[in-house]
Amino acid sequence: MGVYRGVRVTGSPGIKDDLLNAGALFEDAKVVVDRHFVSSRRPSDLPAFMAAVIEVLVAR
Repeated sequence: MGVYRGVRVTGSPGIKDDLLNAGALFEDAKVVVDRHFVSSRRPSDLPAFMAAVIEVLVAR
């Protein structure tokens, strides 16, 4: 519990409760970036997810 405390994330609706129980701040969005955490909801979000991952890696 608390693994994601205060971290903004998104995910498949099927794991929303698990993310909330882990302390996450759930958002229903294609991609959510919070510091080095990058999350998305479903396979169709993959292009936006990969673009966000690249942005995070370049910024480091």
